[in-house]
Amino acid sequence: MDLDRFKYVNDSLGHHAGDNLLFLVGQRLREVVPHAGMIARQGGDEFIVLLSGKDDVLQVEAIAQRLVDALSQSFTVFDKQIYVGASIGIVRLPEDAQDMVSAMRYADICLYRAKKSGKGCYRLWDRSYLQDSTPERIQIESELREGIERGELILHYQPKVNAVAGELHSLEALVRWQHPRLGLIYPDSFIGIAEESNLIVELDRWVIAAVAEQQLAWRKQGLVIVPVSLNVSASHITRADLVLLFAQILNEHPELANYIEVELTETAIMADPDQATISLNHLLHLGVKSSVDDFGSGYTSLGYLKKLNANTLKIDRTFIDDITEDGYDRDVAKAIIALANSLSMEVVAEGVETKAQWDLLASFGCQYLQGYYFSKPKPAEEIARLLASQK
Repeated sequence: MDLDRFKYVNDSLGHHAGDNLLFLVGQRLREVVPHAGMIARQGGDEFIVLLSGKDDVLQVEAIAQRLVDALSQSFTVFDKQIYVGASIGIVRLPEDAQDMVSAMRYADICLYRAKKSGKGCYRLWDRSYLQDSTPERIQIESELREGIERGELILHYQPKVNAVAGELHSLEALVRWQHPRLGLIYPDSFIGIAEESNLIVELDRWVIAAVAEQQLAWRKQGLVIVPVSLNVSASHITRADLVLLFAQILNEHPELANYIEVELTETAIMADPDQATISLNHLLHLGVKSSVDDFGSGYTSLGYLKKLNANTLKIDRTFIDDITEDGYDRDVAKAIIALANSLSMEVVAEGVETKAQWDLLASFGCQYLQGYYFSKPKPAEEIARLLASQK
């Protein structure tokens, strides 16, 4: 926790007034923090509150809000009414950090995020905040590079199902980083850093090779194989080595043709639409299908959509979230489905979380669905059981 206008008090009224204010702040913290909590002054105008046994996030947020409210009230220092306010960063152990050093560092980043949001508020830790911290970015980049070499990346797979019967149709491969210290890290926390540092190409190569290897392993187990799609970055789709990598894999294992698909976001395609068109057409010639991901969030022209020869459109999940209540989202989703059908393209709706969404999308003619209603992304071992059961 950090006071928002403490420097102003020190500069205008002197350090003696500042010391008095810190004493009053400490008293007010004692009034709000539960008896079992620990309060410490870290230095300057920074305080630490340690709460134990608070497993309910809403309960912790309620305490944080009471602290913000309490410190936004006036303080009387040398007969003067002073307003300071406070910003708070919140980290949970062991959910967010495994050790106190990491917890303190993450709390500091959260605190900075709260101040950046306008002060007088609190922020809970989110791993995406790592990308806002230059030292953290450098550390993550270095550790990611080493993590790729040490084999710390893993794949989880999320099923796509037939919209009519709800049967398994295909899978999407989603990369995760099994960090030895921080635990399982989701791509939102490292993909952006990988893209900026050019590690994304190396990461893409790993994903492509891992998907092919997993498909071969499932086939060796005698399981029914379904297509697996994987995401390719905008910077990689313009490189010739992407097509060469697929060509090498399919030359060694021609049985994988038509069982590996490439997903490229609409925004990534439009970063260099001519080169993306060339690359996707080369991949199609090899037997690798492609899909336009997050369709509706960018600005793909119908002309380029035709040239791409993409096999699938994936409706951006922002149009699915409120599709049963929002008429605009419903109309957009319906229009995308009609467009895809008219171009003889398959269409996938991602982010499906309710039966009502399923029924509505199916009534519009959407062929395939993906989302937590059917399954969260799962490790390869669990997917193997799913393939064995063919459900």
